[in-house]
Amino acid sequence: LRSDKREGRLCFRFCDAPLCAAANSNANTSSRFVDTGIVLPLVQPQISAVTPESMQVDTTTSVTVTGSSLTAQDRVKIVSNTAECAGFDDHSDILTGGNGRTITPLQDCNQQPDGAACTAVASFRMTYEGYGKLCFTSSGGAGYREAAGIEGQVEICSGVCLSNVSWPDFSPASVRASAWPLHLLAAAVLGAVLVPLCRI
Repeated sequence: LRSDKREGRLCFRFCDAPLCAAANSNANTSSRFVDTGIVLPLVQPQISAVTPESMQVDTTTSVTVTGSSLTAQDRVKIVSNTAECAGFDDHSDILTGGNGRTITPLQDCNQQPDGAACTAVASFRMTYEGYGKLCFTSSGGAGYREAAGIEGQVEICSGVCLSNVSWPDFSPASVRASAWPLHLLAAAVLGAVLVPLCRI
């Protein structure tokens, strides 16, 4: 189901074959749908996570998206991180190589219980270095929208990407927990003091 509603009601109609055929062609027939009282949740297609966080320029990269109610007709594209995800144009505001394309679900997402998460992939070969974000549009939806918020942002780089660098933890909590050996901690503090002095 594709809808911006959160739930729907199940209706039922019983008839034999000739009567059903007549009902389908004649709105004034006595055959009517009856409300069963059963309420069904409607899960809006969405993407909640995107990996990897970085891509090498001029290299084909498989991007994995995690979400719910995904189908093979849904599309993704990579745009500038300052652009807005909107409309239906597969080429609007894209970074070079990030034009819209369909995703390939790795399982039947509609068979997942209660909209449980499922995964899909799409391959990109980016020829632009910089920062972008993934936009997503579902089949029959209202156009592209931002996928997964900040988790949908991606860095395209050559060599080591900054998003893959593990920075030391200088937080007070880390220092109090003695996560660093004393000689390394002393060197880090001394370096932090000496560097500004050297610039005077």
